[in-house]
Amino acid sequence: MKGIEEIREDLNKIRYYNAKKEWFDKMETFVGRSEAADLSTKYNAVICKAHPRVYEFYVNMYVFNNTQETIADDLDYSMTYIGKLSKMMMEYLQSNID
Repeated sequence: MKGIEEIREDLNKIRYYNAKKEWFDKMETFVGRSEAADLSTKYNAVICKAHPRVYEFYVNMYVFNNTQETIADDLDYSMTYIGKLSKMMMEYLQSNID
């Protein structure tokens, strides 16, 4: 089982990759596929089985590269609830990522 810190590190890589996905996809031809692309594929497959709200939070945060504040505003959620979703997502990933 992965630790929370390792999952956070993976999510930071995934977020960065998705923010610059077009560039990474172009460079794949020259250099090879980035480890972050593989992480993204792996985490995306796992998150698809999560509760829809956890899935929605993950997509907004790590695929669309939004801040928690932006997600709260867009979805009309409180920051407290966003914190709960973040915790739920981390616990879900920790239980389901191998």
